[in-house]
Amino acid sequence: MIVLIVVALGTSIFWWYSNDTPRALLGTSGHNANVSVQATAASIVLNDMGVPVLSADERGRLEATIEDWQLYQPNPNIFLGGLDCGMSERHDQLVVLDHSEKRSYSLNDGLLITTTPNLYNWTQAALDAFAADPTVVCGAATPVPHVVVGDRVLWWNTCVGGAGPPSVASSDYQRTVRCLQAEDAVDRHFGLTE
Repeated sequence: MIVLIVVALGTSIFWWYSNDTPRALLGTSGHNANVSVQATAASIVLNDMGVPVLSADERGRLEATIEDWQLYQPNPNIFLGGLDCGMSERHDQLVVLDHSEKRSYSLNDGLLITTTPNLYNWTQAALDAFAADPTVVCGAATPVPHVVVGDRVLWWNTCVGGAGPPSVASSDYQRTVRCLQAEDAVDRHFGLTE
């Protein structure tokens, strides 16, 4: 079994697989960080899988659709964050957002992006604080709020869980690759590089 471990210490991020030597990933992290290596979490996993990120042209074609709101279809059945994470004012906001209009689009037939109205007129900093609240986001495979785009909040989840990517022989392998390539494109589009 491969286990991916990511640890943030100060301004450095270290990562390693089990039975591997820790490697310094980047010297700093955060939204739009000015770093010498512009990597996304998805591009790092793709690299470790031996799969290339999309070319600039392929990524550009995906990026051109991210903010095409006509592609997003109503999706009332998706649950946001984690609805049983505890109680707080932010959790109450999550419940309101979860009952608001939700529209989703599957980018690259892999990454499901969901939009909700920006009912609380959040700035990006306010959204980041909301997303960091443990009463809002808990559990695995739940959409997480990532960016404010005008009057919308965009949510998506990670493509690979704590156990690492699936093996090449897995039926989920190709979907995971498409998801990671889409996640890399979305993260780069919004400047969410590590």
